[in-house]
Amino acid sequence: MQGTHAKLVWPRTDGSDQNWPKETTPRATPTWYEKLPLSDPKYKLYHEKIGAHLAKALNLPGRPESHKILLPPGYALFGHHQPRDNGEIRVDVYMFGSKYANKFRSAPEFFEHASWLFDIEKPISDHTQCGCKYNNKSDLARTKRSSFVASSPGAGPSKRLASSPLKSSAKKRRSQSPSSEPEPTGVVPDRAQDLQHARRFRRGELVWFRIDTISPPASNDGTLPSITHWPGLVSQIELKSRVIPLTSALGSGEIANSTLRAAYAITGATPPASVQPTGQEETVRWWQYRIRPLGLFNSNEDVIKDIKDLLPYAVGDELLGGETGWDAIGNEGTRIIAEGVAVEAKEYQALAASGKPSSAPLEELWKAKWARRIRFSEMPKKWETVVFRLAMALKTGFKILNSWSQTDRIDVLPEMELNPEDKADLLSQKRTLYQGLWWGGERIWVDDMVRLKKDRTELPADQLLPPSPGAEDRAVFLKIRAIALEVSPDNGGEKVTTWRCLLYGDIFELAPTGYSPDEDIFLTPLSTTPGQGLELVGAYRAPKTFKYRQLNAAGMEVTCDIIDVAGRCYPDLLEYDTQNWFVDESRPGEESKGRVVPGVVSRAISGMASGTKAYSKSDDWQEDLYVIVSTATKSVESDMKKFYGDLLEKSGWKPPAPKDDKDKVSAKAPRASGAGQSASMVTNGGAGATMGMSSAAAAGKAVIAGA
Repeated sequence: MQGTHAKLVWPRTDGSDQNWPKETTPRATPTWYEKLPLSDPKYKLYHEKIGAHLAKALNLPGRPESHKILLPPGYALFGHHQPRDNGEIRVDVYMFGSKYANKFRSAPEFFEHASWLFDIEKPISDHTQCGCKYNNKSDLARTKRSSFVASSPGAGPSKRLASSPLKSSAKKRRSQSPSSEPEPTGVVPDRAQDLQHARRFRRGELVWFRIDTISPPASNDGTLPSITHWPGLVSQIELKSRVIPLTSALGSGEIANSTLRAAYAITGATPPASVQPTGQEETVRWWQYRIRPLGLFNSNEDVIKDIKDLLPYAVGDELLGGETGWDAIGNEGTRIIAEGVAVEAKEYQALAASGKPSSAPLEELWKAKWARRIRFSEMPKKWETVVFRLAMALKTGFKILNSWSQTDRIDVLPEMELNPEDKADLLSQKRTLYQGLWWGGERIWVDDMVRLKKDRTELPADQLLPPSPGAEDRAVFLKIRAIALEVSPDNGGEKVTTWRCLLYGDIFELAPTGYSPDEDIFLTPLSTTPGQGLELVGAYRAPKTFKYRQLNAAGMEVTCDIIDVAGRCYPDLLEYDTQNWFVDESRPGEESKGRVVPGVVSRAISGMASGTKAYSKSDDWQEDLYVIVSTATKSVESDMKKFYGDLLEKSGWKPPAPKDDKDKVSAKAPRASGAGQSASMVTNGGAGATMGMSSAAAAGKAVIAGA
């Protein structure tokens, strides 16, 4: 455990051992650093002080002083050895690891930085939003500077060289290159957690969560679907545990199924009389998901759900009536706001006739009538209210689904063992490596197994193994070795640099478990070398009765464009115990229990159908997830508010005249789609997407035609 409470877990880190002191050899320099062992009392002091600060900030139960938390990943304490004039050695302890601060001199100095790391709504790439003194714009930094100036005799204004203006292209577009991004991050804790524990859903992902069914009114002509699920974003994932008595079936002497015990323990229900305690205890653990609903709700409230109540967003075509149902919901939302405006217009006309016209601006009317930030749990179950907010949520989800971003840049050092050509590209920043992606509302990492937008029959036959039985009808996969942003060979010219995002790795198919030719390579969950990288236990689980079969030779690798990625794979999605919506085909007759038969989309994202049946179409590059979500939310609300205002004005409502110039709001130019990079990102546009294969020593050079 990282901390004394489930919430005391670092959601992210900017720490890396690359930021630790280099002078760690005694007598190599007059002063040197010694990495302190974890048993050093200073660690206990830091753990307690930082834990108390965060416990107070998070309003955790108990006294703040009773809590503690380990240092963030990538951080460590070092003793600084300095000789003194009297021959003694002075040792000062500092905390190293941050990419934004050289070192922290004490636990209290780290408090504001710790709070910033916990605030996931602030992008980790933007340290200007941190309150610590190492952010020059923070209150602490300003206070320190002003006190220094006040106490410095003769201190005057500093002189700084004027910064050089950016040169824009002929199209007034600034192209963002990898070199303009912040310094590279350390190991991302979420990546380790996601891969090691094979969690189905990941923090920040777009998902569906089950709600109590809301049926359309009796006057419905049959086009409107019942509302069974709602879109939202995973805001937190918490590991929960409970100690429960061990039970056994009476007379059988066998311990009851652990899933049954966990279900009774979690829900608090009374087990049947046939299940009796044995006098022993065990600890049951499960993941609890906090979901932030889309649809203009209070952002401070999360909906808490068990994994069985969640579904990947990609299955949306099989929820809420599919495409027809979604269109009907959108049309219903339009009808509801139009009828609502008609009622409002009569109120405003009556006020105007009485000589007291409404003085409320459009923004105020919109927030009061349609966009008040209520809690999801407080939303009235009235059909009109629910459908209007659901229509807004679906539009927001679509925009998030259409966006993507590469994340967590990897630092490449000159001493790394790479072939000369790759090393030259990396050091010259013609190629930059990343740990992850946001793609189609999903979180994708290096070492992930992803589905491709390819039929098995489309793959080149001359350099890949022939299909295993039935493989033509199933998905093909890429096990990602590297994610790279590279200068496109079709560069835009001297003034504009275009980039493309490429993935490198091995290509797989699903083969029956009994299919085992001698020359084949099969991937098992324990496929990593002990001590090397992440222990990917469970990360490569295949659907029941299948296993992953590598198609390219051991000395070769596949290269594909990001546009070729269909999305993540959910191999256990259709299993009975992992969700409560779809029928498990291995258990016939479940339709009578309220479950539905999975369609081709559900089969595709579980790997049992081609990736061409369910795939992401993301083409809008954004800086990070924060920008993706905030841009989508603001854009949808802005469009709908304008539509609302137009309806009001057509009904005779007139916006109040501004009192003076101070009340006028200047219109800002709309942000260009994927500003700074997406207009220049080359993703080969679907039909032109290519798949290549190369030797591991010269990745991405030999392209296979026709792939």
